Amino acid sequence: IVLSMHSGHLAVGSPYHRRDLNGDGNIIDAGGIWMYSLNVDSFWEPTQKIISSKRSANQMFGHTIAIYGNQMVVGVPKTNTSVFGENNVPEVGAVWVYDFDGNWNETIILRSGIEKANEHFGESVDIKDDLIIVGAPGSNTEENYQNSGLEGQTIELGSMYIFAKIDSVWRLLD
Repeated sequence: IVLSMHSGHLAVGSPYHRRDLNGDGNIIDAGGIWMYSLNVDSFWEPTQKIISSKRSANQMFGHTIAIYGNQMVVGVPKTNTSVFGENNVPEVGAVWVYDFDGNWNETIILRSGIEKANEHFGESVDIKDDLIIVGAPGSNTEENYQNSGLEGQTIELGSMYIFAKIDSVWRLLD
């Protein structure tokens, strides 16, 4: 279970969840998120269930979650490019962005642009104001370390991506 809480919103992620919004559709490890709001009596009330708009087996939607104000980001590092109708590259990852206006609504799906197998974009996520930070531990591979004692080995260095909301559009910063 994954938890994130801010401003009276609580997200509970279950990346191994199998069912759709109606409790049907047994898709292995598709994942889901349950939203709760703090009511006037200081009790958490369930308000919404969210599943991936690109739902697939082993996707693990809700693997990482961050909420800030009325915005939420959901890291889905096991997403394959086939869910976007493209040739399959396994576990490149993606990040779903939601805004709250009484309900949580998907606004965009962020991707790294590299789309290397096992990149795991979305392994870690955070959001504050108009900035989103996304970790991708498998995105930067170095295969030649001279004079380091690691020559010939492949090491996953990883990358961090920063997106800024500029004129209401999320853009990857250089």
